[in-house]
Amino acid sequence: RVLTEHLKRHKAEATERISVLETEAVALKQTNDALRQQLQTCLDELDFRHGQIEQLKLENTRKWRIEERNDWKSLVDSVRRCHPATPCPPTPTRLTTPTIDDAAADAVNGAVLPLATTMHTLLCRGPPSPRRTTP
Repeated sequence: RVLTEHLKRHKAEATERISVLETEAVALKQTNDALRQQLQTCLDELDFRHGQIEQLKLENTRKWRIEERNDWKSLVDSVRRCHPATPCPPTPTRLTTPTIDDAAADAVNGAVLPLATTMHTLLCRGPPSPRRTTP
């Protein structure tokens, strides 16, 4: 009889423990599924962003070449129009092209404008006069 009581108690404890573990397993499986779904969403987003980066790289290099070519064309045209007999046009303050947005225009102007201004000054007005040094 004691043995039967002990077995019944042990069986009830084991059943209870199994029930708790099954409940935990279901909860962990749901958490695992949710985390896998989040991971897949993040991987999809990462793949999409990598595609955007590659597209921007292609567009940026092509756009930069076109802008640089247009800037040099406008500089050469400006220099060709300058003749010693005729007054020079004013020094450019901003280079613009129709295919460029404002942020990119500022970046291009920041890099190209000083060079364009220097070349315009040298070619239209001649080299600067030598400085006199006083002993």
